[in-house]
Amino acid sequence: MISSGISWRDIERMVKEERKTGNPFANLIYRMDFDKNTVSLMLDAFDEEDINSHSIEIEDKYLSNFDPVMRVDIDLNISAQLNIKKYFEIKKKSFQKEIKTKDAADIAIKQAEAAAARDLAKFKQQQFSKV
Repeated sequence: MISSGISWRDIERMVKEERKTGNPFANLIYRMDFDKNTVSLMLDAFDEEDINSHSIEIEDKYLSNFDPVMRVDIDLNISAQLNIKKYFEIKKKSFQKEIKTKDAADIAIKQAEAAAARDLAKFKQQQFSKV
């Protein structure tokens, strides 16, 4: 819109007016920071079509992993495709980190169980040798 000569102030005013009229797209805008050239949107973290077609089991799956609403910061200096790519890279890295954390936790639990089993066997051996 800036290329069309509309000022940031006018854009903010138009968004406020659209919110008052109940425009659902205007209500998605959480914050506009034109000094940093970003807009923050509040978006659903799940696909409503999936929820409607697959009932409660999908809703539970999505809501157990995500907040129902998430804030997405859009960089106005880059294209929509680059903004999407940025978020997919973040998601991929987060997923990889989650997998590594789960694997490390599984290893730690197995090691703790093995150590507890050794300690229990040692304790039983000591008790048996006292008798």
